[in-house]
Amino acid sequence: MPYRRLPNTDAARIRAVETALGRMRGYGSFEPVISPDVLVKAERILYDFKAANSKYQANLERQLEFSRSDNYRNRFKTAKMYVTHFILVFNMCVKRKEFKVSDRTYYSMPLDMTDLPDLSTEVAVLRWCQNVINGERARTSTGGVPIYNPSVAKLAVHYDLFNEQYQQNNTLRMLTDESQAVVAEMRPAMDAVILEMWNAIERYFWAKGVADRVSACREYGIVYYYRKGEKAD
Repeated sequence: MPYRRLPNTDAARIRAVETALGRMRGYGSFEPVISPDVLVKAERILYDFKAANSKYQANLERQLEFSRSDNYRNRFKTAKMYVTHFILVFNMCVKRKEFKVSDRTYYSMPLDMTDLPDLSTEVAVLRWCQNVINGERARTSTGGVPIYNPSVAKLAVHYDLFNEQYQQNNTLRMLTDESQAVVAEMRPAMDAVILEMWNAIERYFWAKGVADRVSACREYGIVYYYRKGEKAD
């Protein structure tokens, strides 16, 4: 005997309800496979769920398009290049004893940090840009010789340009997360109405033999699965 399983994707949830509603609308006269009150409830929930899902997909597409744009990636790469270059130059100055090892504390660096920090993420690049900008300004304010290639002023410009893009992307990401949360909150209601419809459909065709019942129920969107080794109809 095949078993059914509720849909586990939003597209499958929508398809399940639409199939049952479409089948019911296909009759010239009312056939009480699914009661009118359940149909009305299903139509209302389906409308709201599709609207919420469409909003989420639109927000996700917009956010991904922004984060994958050439402008965004170029701003990230440039900021990363400048902060990488600055840290390398600073460490060479320490190695040549032009700067003291203790100067690393200005930049929130461990005293034994002779290699580059992890700069693989946007947050890391922004954080180290801030560390370097603040550190260079603090060190030079006490009489330290500034680094000119690259200068902290140039680094600050590219940090600001990338940070502006990052904040815009973060806003888009928040909108995506919020709309995704709305969809997630509606899934239990969708699952409940699908379960109610499927139970009603199976009850209506229960008197039929297994093969005929499964075939009739499938026309209303119920999806059946076979266990390993079980013969399909």
